[in-house]
Amino acid sequence: MARAAWVAGAGLVVGASLWWWASPAPVAQRSVDAPTPVSAATANAAATALESATGWISGTTRRSAEQWDSWLFTQSSLRGTSLDGDWGEIGPQGLVPSLALRQRFDQLMTTLGEVNATELRAMVQSLAERDLGHDAAQVMAVWDRYVALVNAPLASRPDASDPQQWLAVLREQQAQRRQMLGADWATAFFAADEAQLSATVQRLTEHQSRPQTAPVAHWQAPPTGVSAEWWQAQREHTLGAEAAARLAAVDAEESAWTQRLDAVRQTQAALHSRAELSALQRQQELERWLSTHFSEREQVRVRALLGV
Repeated sequence: MARAAWVAGAGLVVGASLWWWASPAPVAQRSVDAPTPVSAATANAAATALESATGWISGTTRRSAEQWDSWLFTQSSLRGTSLDGDWGEIGPQGLVPSLALRQRFDQLMTTLGEVNATELRAMVQSLAERDLGHDAAQVMAVWDRYVALVNAPLASRPDASDPQQWLAVLREQQAQRRQMLGADWATAFFAADEAQLSATVQRLTEHQSRPQTAPVAHWQAPPTGVSAEWWQAQREHTLGAEAAARLAAVDAEESAWTQRLDAVRQTQAALHSRAELSALQRQQELERWLSTHFSEREQVRVRALLGV
């Protein structure tokens, strides 16, 4: 089973670092939907069949690690998988804090609802004792503190639209984690998540403070200071060669039209400088010039644009 499938059950919301803010139901209070009532005879028959097939002992948490294995990997929602993470290493100072232990805890917690909180703790203890012997007591001490942390509420809740508020929640989380787990375990369990969240907040804050510019419109003519060749290459990259070629043709037409309008302005200025001509004569000369350089339809456009 992919990691994401079971991690979601541990309450992870915005990456691993935001799973807290979903306010997961306290571990000791989660439950499955009420089952459909069955007769005592049917229930006894089912229990007998289950015990016969798997060695399952109904109504008790005193199951062996092998029985828990059988249930976990053949019947539970984790069937077909293997345990994630590990129990950790025992060093000179005792159990060494590690993220791998939290990963194992989180995976086993996803079975809550299939088993109750008491059974879940018994399962963790049974599996840890098989692998670690008496050192499993250290694992269970961390388990109990971690479960308490999962159940502990936060005073602050973040506004998703305000990354700065996320930092306030993160600071509260950090203090709570270190108080309940101890600095070493809190760092081992959450340092990577906290660093990721801090980086995300910084990135979003910088984005919000950065002046927002309009998106580049490659169908427009090249901006001032940009070479036509570079602009055309960008068009081909974003719009495709065919569209870029059509846009280049439009640019050429617009450039030619702009040059023709400039010629009209220059002609106007030249006629205006001829003092020997009256205003009527200047207008007549301009009309004759326009008729030789523009079609009738183009002349209408010129008059509208330049007011001649």
